[in-house]
Amino acid sequence: MKKLKKAFVYALIVTVVINGIGSLINILIYDLNKAIVDILYIAPVSFPLFFVPCFFSVIYFRDTLFKNVNTTIKPILKPVLFSFIIILVLVLIVMNLKKGFNISYLTSTALPNAVFAIIISLFSTLVLFLLNKPHTKTLNEINTKPSITVALIHFFWVTLAYFSLITFNNSSFAKFHILFNTFISGLLVVLFVYFSLQHVINKAKSKYWIIAIYIIATFVIPSILSLINSNITFEIFVIKIKVFLSVSTPYFLFLTLVIHTYYIYLKNKSEKQNLKQIGVEASLKYQQLKSQISPHFLFNNISVLTGLIEEDKEKAIRFSEDLSKVYRYFLDQETQDLVTLKDEISFADKYIALLKVRFENALIFINEVEENEAFYILPMALQQVLENVVKHNELSIENPIAITLSVKNDFLIISNTLHPKLTIETTKPTGLENIKNRYAYFTDEKLIIIKDDNLFTIKLPLLKPEA
Repeated sequence: MKKLKKAFVYALIVTVVINGIGSLINILIYDLNKAIVDILYIAPVSFPLFFVPCFFSVIYFRDTLFKNVNTTIKPILKPVLFSFIIILVLVLIVMNLKKGFNISYLTSTALPNAVFAIIISLFSTLVLFLLNKPHTKTLNEINTKPSITVALIHFFWVTLAYFSLITFNNSSFAKFHILFNTFISGLLVVLFVYFSLQHVINKAKSKYWIIAIYIIATFVIPSILSLINSNITFEIFVIKIKVFLSVSTPYFLFLTLVIHTYYIYLKNKSEKQNLKQIGVEASLKYQQLKSQISPHFLFNNISVLTGLIEEDKEKAIRFSEDLSKVYRYFLDQETQDLVTLKDEISFADKYIALLKVRFENALIFINEVEENEAFYILPMALQQVLENVVKHNELSIENPIAITLSVKNDFLIISNTLHPKLTIETTKPTGLENIKNRYAYFTDEKLIIIKDDNLFTIKLPLLKPEA
């Protein structure tokens, strides 16, 4: 229902604006009364001619447009097909009701309007795409370079189709000098659009540039070329503009649309390749961050084990057994980017048991996390935080360090009492920075650190599973 309302409002606005401009031109050419008669006469055709294509273009529009062939065909083909059929039938009915039954109205009036409805549908779909197209963040500015040869090929087939339609309908425009002037105008329009898209849009930050390009290509250039070396009065000028808007505008509009669509196709292709490269680089960087954890952990605990062997062989044996269990978790999660909070908490219990072999009652662990907390977390993130606690505090029976785990507002909160070491660590603090950098690949939520005189708290963002 929301999409139907959006489609109706969008189509109504476009229809009212375009028909309003047409009405204004009629008033400039004729007196007000005659203009009103003409407006009422063509309204049964001119209103649906714009409303129907715009309405269906919104209904069938998808954000995945132009990503690949499968996601492009339906959002374009369906509104085109419905618009063509509805306008063809509607115009044929209106003409026969107004002037009596005549089969020639099918080709002389209904078919050109139906073809124009196709152009409006395509144009409307492209406008929706531009309005909904998200900005893509890339490592480097994407510089799309369309082929002039392909642009000219598009120009020739569109021109051929337009001239065939004009000739088929026995239009007064189907004269050599008119077609030749139209051909030259179309060629200049294509070249203007081609170079504008390549050199202006790539550098312009505002989307309004594309509107200016369409206006210049569709109205300004053809109008100037059609009036060069013509000594005409203002009244004849306005009449020529009216005829031009109704007959020639669809051709120049469709030319601009085709070249722009070709440009967007190349732009999306470049962005896709760029994003693929970014994905590869990001994946490699993330794996490098993960690979820092395991060796760092192993080095620290082998150093501890070496010390325990000299102090207490039985404690060293228990420590080595617990170490093998913990390291098994490292190996199991090596290929995982995320793990459940439940698994990470279970691992934390094993890791605390490992630390207790060394520190015994100097370390107190309080787990307030409920088992039914359905979240995900980075593997080994909790281990790095716990290791950070041991690294920066003096642990003793007289001054035990208490570590508390809890969950609040989608954060895993790890708080520990403070008894800082007197000696200052000279090594680079890579643990927390590693966690921050790894989280940046999955969420915009930041790791939060709070420190006061008695308590040090780290809040790790928890990730919710996709619905």
